[in-house]
Amino acid sequence: MDLDGTMAAEISIPTGVDVLSIVYSAASKSVYLAANDSAAAHLYRWGGGSTLTKVGTIPGQYAVRLAPAPDGDLYIGTYAPSNGRLYVLADGAVRALGQPIPGESYVRSLAVDETNVWLSNYAEASAKLVKVDRATGRATVVTTPAAFGAQWSAFDMSRAGDFLFLRMVNQPYLFAYNVSTGAFENFDDQVGRLTGGTETPNVVPYIEGISPYGISPLIEGRYVYFQRSGAGLMRVDLANHLKTVRVDKYNAKDNPKPWPSSSVAGPVSYAWLDGVAGRSGFSLVTTTIDGKVVINSAGQTSPVVKTLRATDAPSTIMSLGTDAAGAIYSGGYDLPSGIGRHVPGGGGTALLPGPQIEGFGAFDDAVVMGGYTGNSSASAPIYLYDGASNPALRLHLNNSQERPVAIRQVGRQVAIGSVPIKNTLGGAMSLWNPATNALTVKRNIIPNHSVISLAAHGDIVVGGSSNTGGTGAVPAASPAEIFTYNVTTGAVKRFTPPGASSATYSWVAAITPDPSQQGHFWAISTGFLIQFRVGADGSMTLTRNLGGYPNTSSPTGKELGIAFVNGTLFATLGQELAAVNTTTGERTTVAGKNDAGPVTALVQDGDDLYFARGARLYRYEVSSAETATALQAPLVTSPDLSATQAPGSFVFSGTGTRNSTITLSDGSRTRSTVVMDGGAWTLGAIDFAAGSYDLTFTATLDGQPARVTRAVLTTTGQSSYTCTLPAPTPDNVVVGGYNEPNREYAFRGTGGKPGSVITVVSGTRKRSATVRDDGTWATSPLWMGWWAGAVPFTASGAGCASATNNVSLTFATKPTSHVRPLLISHNSTSFYPGGEVGFSGKGTPGAMITLQAGSQVRYAAVSSTGRWHLRTIAVSPSPMTFTFLSQVPGYADQSTSVDVYFGEAPTALSAPIVMSHGSGDTVAAGPVVITGRGTPNSKVVLTVGGKTYSTFVRGSGRWDLPAIPLTAGAHRLTLSASAPGFTALTSRLDLVAS
Repeated sequence: MDLDGTMAAEISIPTGVDVLSIVYSAASKSVYLAANDSAAAHLYRWGGGSTLTKVGTIPGQYAVRLAPAPDGDLYIGTYAPSNGRLYVLADGAVRALGQPIPGESYVRSLAVDETNVWLSNYAEASAKLVKVDRATGRATVVTTPAAFGAQWSAFDMSRAGDFLFLRMVNQPYLFAYNVSTGAFENFDDQVGRLTGGTETPNVVPYIEGISPYGISPLIEGRYVYFQRSGAGLMRVDLANHLKTVRVDKYNAKDNPKPWPSSSVAGPVSYAWLDGVAGRSGFSLVTTTIDGKVVINSAGQTSPVVKTLRATDAPSTIMSLGTDAAGAIYSGGYDLPSGIGRHVPGGGGTALLPGPQIEGFGAFDDAVVMGGYTGNSSASAPIYLYDGASNPALRLHLNNSQERPVAIRQVGRQVAIGSVPIKNTLGGAMSLWNPATNALTVKRNIIPNHSVISLAAHGDIVVGGSSNTGGTGAVPAASPAEIFTYNVTTGAVKRFTPPGASSATYSWVAAITPDPSQQGHFWAISTGFLIQFRVGADGSMTLTRNLGGYPNTSSPTGKELGIAFVNGTLFATLGQELAAVNTTTGERTTVAGKNDAGPVTALVQDGDDLYFARGARLYRYEVSSAETATALQAPLVTSPDLSATQAPGSFVFSGTGTRNSTITLSDGSRTRSTVVMDGGAWTLGAIDFAAGSYDLTFTATLDGQPARVTRAVLTTTGQSSYTCTLPAPTPDNVVVGGYNEPNREYAFRGTGGKPGSVITVVSGTRKRSATVRDDGTWATSPLWMGWWAGAVPFTASGAGCASATNNVSLTFATKPTSHVRPLLISHNSTSFYPGGEVGFSGKGTPGAMITLQAGSQVRYAAVSSTGRWHLRTIAVSPSPMTFTFLSQVPGYADQSTSVDVYFGEAPTALSAPIVMSHGSGDTVAAGPVVITGRGTPNSKVVLTVGGKTYSTFVRGSGRWDLPAIPLTAGAHRLTLSASAPGFTALTSRLDLVAS
């Protein structure tokens, strides 16, 4: 926007869905921004005109801060789990500068001068300040005051004169660091000074109450400006002992001209500019988070506010609700404001007037809405909407409550769960009577906890708490609880459910009745999916714990939901919508996270489920999924398997039936993934040297026969690899021993090279981490139930051959004994069709079962109930002996061999006929090979000298026994033919060995 208020340009960003930083470089006279998506950070430059120029991409990182240097270089701070990094855009290329704070996930703030880059991390109660020498890259941790280190981060920085100004979180402090002396300086805080009044020095180590936004650059060679809560714009004088005054409190000494009394809402950038229409001389120009420009200058009576007439971006959906008629309601972040209403079946979408809506509920046929206004004196408004007019404001919760996130009708009252105002703990469970408007607020029903989920059980409220508080509050140290409240007697009962113990936030969200079990409820408890029973007296008992689902987090509960459709439980877990087997805990993704964002919120309308991704509302039709067409065989679209490829690392992708599992096997290695709701799938990278490889792509889906695509990959020529990577080795799990089951493991270890990527695969789940500069790596948590098997840890990097370490791990309790595995899915007394076959059986809990059938290898862990299930293998229509190996750390291996008859059953059985020898023949002593004819698909057993040898008759009617050692002398060989359903028939062969 120009200073006269007209729009200069409006430009779409080609790639990326989230922009966290945009800066202006005075040296290059260009604007830079970073747009992030799930794969990379994309850097753009704008120098005027109608297009952006892409200047770089940073794969696997999330850009959170940009800072221009005086010479035109651009520094980028990124986020990645345990691997926040620093980059620089210089001479037209992006260059990695490593991890300035080892082990930290964020380079959260940046400031740059001629010689140094200044940066901070983002970690609870562990803020750091680091100086990086631009010439050498050497990082130095700056010694900071105790009050600084107790914060989470120096969230914003500004270099001005000899000072580095740092705005902190979690507490709203402003520090000043003198880069010349290397010391933190005191302020003379004159916030309370009256216009023209007597001034007494007020020396403080930091300024309190700075608004949670930015600090200005150096202005007029001596000042910086910032916004202060309750005081408006403040000015710091660098030439006068950091004297800090309100700009509207003027006097003859240091502020002779009056400024307008102005509080700038959400300032994100500052500039000192002349040429503003209607103003003489220079003005302080401030941009805000809601697309406004506020202009302040001395000698004026009021600020000028200009609104940028840009195209509104759609609001990110924060919460969903529904009404008795099936309309869907959405509450979005408050820019732009309004409440979305969608009527399925062609009824269209409308925007109702109202604020940001945090939670929806119902009272009879009306919709109850809980709003957020940011006004602590009239907070947490409650609206009632009957569908006939606009939502009607009925009351405010107040009582230090700010976000009504959970709303449920209980009898003739409405229970409301809420989160408190900023920087405080202590949410509430409130009871509101819509008929009388009477309100009872019960704050701290769980001490220092918010109430984020509610359900009704007769006259009992069932609630879930969260240790989160208002924005900026440090979470309470106590775990989340489930409580019941009897609205008649006032009795409260409390219960602490299981959940992820390593999480900072502890919460119980999405409490939902189980329609098939009276008095039973499901909930998501700090990432765990649990079921519990509520008794008539309000007492609670845990009835089922399906364990944790990684990447499931919602301290305020709004992002999560549970719904039952035709007996199937659906839930938002791991940023996906999934159907969950309530017996085994196995989940099937029906809608995954994509570039639009993660799956959030969930409401039900009949057999349809509604959820959000970013600003978009989606419908999942459960009934259409149940009547979907037959499972499709996988279609491989990349690479082109009809052409010869160069050796290297291959990423296979293609299309298939949504929600099916695609598994690739080359005979010894496997890769698996789930087909997303758009029908596309992509497998993890796998290396192939020069040669020819038989590949099997198998699609599986519950209730349907597996479908298989077979292909040949041919690779010739020299590998383009220029380096090799050390294979990864995890160091926080026991290899060859026992690891605790049913918990999250954030694998860590060594291997690879700095900057390379470590990938861990367990079934269809995958976790990745970037190797730090010190050679270590750490993944995000992966839930490991009762399981044993080989876990591949793979290191990969540009230009390098991948290196995989298949680590045998057991997540189980050590058994007291080890028994042989028992096959129960098949027996030796029946015939079975060939094709894709899955074996299952019983065994020692925690054992690893291995089956090798030709080049096909399958692994399975024996569950805590003693059951095991192997993934399918391709079986030809002919009998075969299968050997199942059971391995348990600390015990001898056990195995079971079972004859399984695949193929067509014979109509008659004949005794074996020997073709290679006649009875009475003389043969040379030593190994003798006996061959003959028999009934196809029958078994032939030869007995001689107390030993037996066996084989199966092929479809051609031929059989061949393994070589049989015969010593010198006469031998009688007995041959037997058998098959299920027939009596065995025998024949004899006499041989003389000499």
